[in-house]
Amino acid sequence: MRCEASSTPDSNSAALSIGRVKFFDQARAFGFIEPAGGGELFVHGSQVHGGVLAAEDRVEFVIGSNRKNGKPEAQRVRVLR
Repeated sequence: MRCEASSTPDSNSAALSIGRVKFFDQARAFGFIEPAGGGELFVHGSQVHGGVLAAEDRVEFVIGSNRKNGKPEAQRVRVLR
């Protein structure tokens, strides 16, 4: 199965958001993040930088649009230690 690359946020200075990992499947390289304000965002493994995601990890990220379907997704995701 081929994975489509996601679009990047419009600016390198896009606002950072904080949230927690609800679920992440390492084998399938996708999961979901719950932003601090609630809701749920898709995250693809290609958007994870500097670590491996696990449930309940606190993360920072920017919200961008998936190039394939236009839906909001977490991009430039980084685990907060």
